[in-house]
Amino acid sequence: MIFLISLSGAKSEDLEKTGTLDSLIQIALRNNPDILGGKLTLESAEFGSKSSGTLPNPMLSIAAMNLPRKSLAMDKSPMSGIVVGFMQTIPWPGMLKTEKAMARLQTATEGQNLVMMENQIARMIKQFYYEYSYWTFAGQILDTNIRLVQALMDISNTKYANGFGTAQDVLRAQTARAQLENKKLQIFQMKQSSLLGLRQLINDTLIINETLPPELPGKLEPIVSGDKSNNPLLLNAGLQAAMSQKQVLLARAGYYPEFAIGLEYTFRQKSIMDELNGENFLSGRIDLQLPLWFFAKQKNETKSARLAAKASEEKYRSVQLELEQMISTTQLILGTYKESANQYEMSIIPQAQATFEAARIAYEVGDVDFNALLDAQMSLYELELERLDLIKSYWQKQAELVELFGLK
Repeated sequence: MIFLISLSGAKSEDLEKTGTLDSLIQIALRNNPDILGGKLTLESAEFGSKSSGTLPNPMLSIAAMNLPRKSLAMDKSPMSGIVVGFMQTIPWPGMLKTEKAMARLQTATEGQNLVMMENQIARMIKQFYYEYSYWTFAGQILDTNIRLVQALMDISNTKYANGFGTAQDVLRAQTARAQLENKKLQIFQMKQSSLLGLRQLINDTLIINETLPPELPGKLEPIVSGDKSNNPLLLNAGLQAAMSQKQVLLARAGYYPEFAIGLEYTFRQKSIMDELNGENFLSGRIDLQLPLWFFAKQKNETKSARLAAKASEEKYRSVQLELEQMISTTQLILGTYKESANQYEMSIIPQAQATFEAARIAYEVGDVDFNALLDAQMSLYELELERLDLIKSYWQKQAELVELFGLK
């Protein structure tokens, strides 16, 4: 318990030092199970890369040779003996180097998969955090409007008691307040849902609670720009194309023979008519594995590898075009969000506020009815939520653009 409390305190201190959102991302990069699994996969690939490109395992053999069937004696024939052999296969020069290069490319692919996962988790945390912040601020706006509607209810009740209002105005105000209270429940549900999403991504329930400070900057930063060549999906497509080229080299190397070098040592015993008096024998051998069926095997394997290499190149171009289209579309959407948010801030909401104030004054002197005043108030409330939703959508879309550029 002491350890958990101290750990929670340290993480809370990290949130205060580096900023809430950045700290959440850093904690997720350390704790998220998908990222931890990706790191282990990368480490596994690194060990596999170290073992690749080595010679095949040698073969050690022990055999009893030319023993008489009835006696199994070694001293009956000069050709009898115990043979100990050693055989090492040697692939065609360049094959091991190519296999080593392919293993390194595979390791690099796993590295990019890890980066892709980290970027994805960072983007999801931003989106959930902005969602949480949106519902938190929406709740604050809702509370303000509930107080305003309550003030309108008080005014309508006073007017009705003095004979200047109607029961319909009172009931309308009560209905509006009840509707806002119901929205408060919906906002609470959405806020909790966002917190649950953050808990799952961070894999830590100690610091994710309702006291998490919200942040949704009203000042929209310039649209992110960067180099799309850092996108891990594009880098992976390039690595796959490079691996396909290496596969072509391996397929072509199949046309060449493999060598096998062997040594054998025969232990003998002295036998009748043995001119060497039981002296041991030493033998050497060189084997060649000939690709005689190249027209059916190596030829088709090479064609397959070349077609796969061309397909990988086309896939790389396809990813490039798709990435460019996604970046352009996202930047266009961001520009629209930014312009719309500015219009809400500079003209739409100020006009709605002025309309509400004018309706309130006119209602107090009896120039407009209660419906007009309440409609003006509810319209202002809806417009404030719309502007807040635009700001949230802008930051969430900005997080998507950051991910497209291969950043966190």
